[in-house]
Amino acid sequence: MNCDFRIGVRIALVAVSLGVAHAASAAPPTFTEEQATSGKGAYEANCLRCHGTTLDNGQFAMPLKGETFITRWGGRNAGDFISQVAGTMPPGLVGSVDRDTIVKIVAYILQSNGVRAGETALPSDADKLASITLPNSAADATLQPSRTMVTWPEEMRPEIPALLKNLRPVTDEMLRAPSDDDWLSWRRTYDSHGFSPLKQINAHNVRKLSLVWSWSMAPGTVESTPLIHDGVMYVQSGNDVIQALDAATGDLLWSYTRNAGAADLRLGKVRAKRNMAIYGTTIFAATSDAHMLAINATSGLLLWDQQIADSQQGWNLTSGPLVARGKVIQGVAGRSREHGGGGMIVALDSRSGKELWRFNTVAMPGEPGGETWNDLPPERRSGGSVWTAGSYDPALNLVFFGTGNDYDIMPVQHKATPGSNIDLLYTDTTLALNPDTGKLLWYFQHMPNDLLDLDWAFERTVLDLNGRKLVMTGGKLAIFDAVDAASGKFAFSHEFGLQNIVQAVDPITGAKKLNPEMFPEDGRERVMCPSSYGARNWMASSYDAARKILYVPLEHTCALQQGLPSIFAPVIPSKNSDGKYGDLSAMDVQTGKILWRERVRHAQSSGVLATAGGVLFNTDVDRWLRANDSLTGAELWKVRLSDAANAFVITYAVKGKQYVAIAAGGPKVIMGTFAQLTPEVRLPAASVPVMSVFALTN
Repeated sequence: MNCDFRIGVRIALVAVSLGVAHAASAAPPTFTEEQATSGKGAYEANCLRCHGTTLDNGQFAMPLKGETFITRWGGRNAGDFISQVAGTMPPGLVGSVDRDTIVKIVAYILQSNGVRAGETALPSDADKLASITLPNSAADATLQPSRTMVTWPEEMRPEIPALLKNLRPVTDEMLRAPSDDDWLSWRRTYDSHGFSPLKQINAHNVRKLSLVWSWSMAPGTVESTPLIHDGVMYVQSGNDVIQALDAATGDLLWSYTRNAGAADLRLGKVRAKRNMAIYGTTIFAATSDAHMLAINATSGLLLWDQQIADSQQGWNLTSGPLVARGKVIQGVAGRSREHGGGGMIVALDSRSGKELWRFNTVAMPGEPGGETWNDLPPERRSGGSVWTAGSYDPALNLVFFGTGNDYDIMPVQHKATPGSNIDLLYTDTTLALNPDTGKLLWYFQHMPNDLLDLDWAFERTVLDLNGRKLVMTGGKLAIFDAVDAASGKFAFSHEFGLQNIVQAVDPITGAKKLNPEMFPEDGRERVMCPSSYGARNWMASSYDAARKILYVPLEHTCALQQGLPSIFAPVIPSKNSDGKYGDLSAMDVQTGKILWRERVRHAQSSGVLATAGGVLFNTDVDRWLRANDSLTGAELWKVRLSDAANAFVITYAVKGKQYVAIAAGGPKVIMGTFAQLTPEVRLPAASVPVMSVFALTN
């Protein structure tokens, strides 16, 4: 049985009830006891896994009885409900249960909600089902004939259905070269440049930006990057609510809700997802219980639901999927050191959800790289989390993913024997995989045996530089390594000068010489820069390929460490701090020269977006959305948002008009780190995330 049970299509034409009563002599619609009994067996065979033994105690689904079910389906016609079930159940096996059996399952669901069986069978004919209204309340649990309805005249019908009806399927070619107007993947393009060629909004007129619409999203943590296609915005908000909006007006087109199970809520597994993906006419979204959903982009109906990992065992998803050559490729964050077991990268078939391959980001005994874990057993190996979506190069047919550090440093702090290896593959590594097979073509480990939580798990930027195709990325140290995209051979490193951990980088191999003072074993106190939060984190950079400029949101902080490094060490200002912790910087990637730095009091809070109009959009923890001049760094415009933004700002166009959009609100991911450093910041105690959209006004 589908794990949601709500009608996906919210675009039905407005209808006005005429209140025409059915004839008094007409027998009320019912189902038979035989149907309900048979339906109970079919439910147990097909639906129990998601919805539970009592229809309302499942871990992965909305209840099918009680107040929640009545609220969602009361007053709706039985045909809608049965169509929803038939079109979505069982997950991954739609069509395997015949319609007559589905009708029997629905009869059992109705009986479980207090509706009494009768002498007349519940029909399977669509027209007859459409004439039956489901109970409006538990107190009056009876089926009723539907009332006669009349629709608006043709000329008064809303335009929303046409917007979805005309939606073009997203092809491989569209993903390789998206329309300037669209935003089809996490960083807009496969190469993760996070750059827009739109220039209607530019450095000269950006001060005329004004709010044109906003939309209150579902409560919860939001780090969402909207998708834009053919004038439709798709966004994922708290507790896995996925919605389609008219990108020009903010009107809701459809809404899909898949609430996390109670066990995931208790374990705190309801986390933000940083992006979704689109391919064909399907939206792909990761969930808080480590499933992948495929949702019809035009209707909001669930197409399939595939479990990727067991969230109850500690795995979780924060990144979103990447679609390459029809494969939905998702990174998994590894379990804690208490659980053991590293991260994964998993590929699913976009049509069926069938798993195609799986790559373990922590090498296990007997695998290549398995000897780099100090002879630890599999259950003691951890980390290698994939926190952000991958990049893809169609010419090389390689996907590039980054991984985080190890979680349990005690057993790998020293070599067990002189001949053992403690590089800890594939932590802090760029991985190049064939998307068709999952085969590892090459890897480059940026930081072997990372005991300081220096994650190299952020975006992989694919760029052409002086006739050479490179993959460039930076970890928490704000050191950016570039390697050859075809071979993984080291090319160069540039840094922003905000760390005291790496003393030198070998210009040939990229190997990093670490400062031994940062690894005391005598409990001596020392100042480590940056803090474990990093000089940069998951807030993505933006790359202007024409100018060869990389724009990076940075932070100026250190940590007071004692003994073994701890992510809970107090965050303190850097030496000679001027009280400005936020840093927006531009680097020439050819030379490593810092072209400009814009220092601000408050920490950067989201990814940056550069545009061909010469504007660089960014946010800080004090609720400001800013536009800076991408050539000079000068602030051109700013506006206060409803809350701090942890999400990613995008820009798009509909019918020739350019818009800028960002979601703000939800739990403050960054504020815990900076609360003591900037105590003047006041944010809402309880915040409903809001999508805010801006455009030029006269």
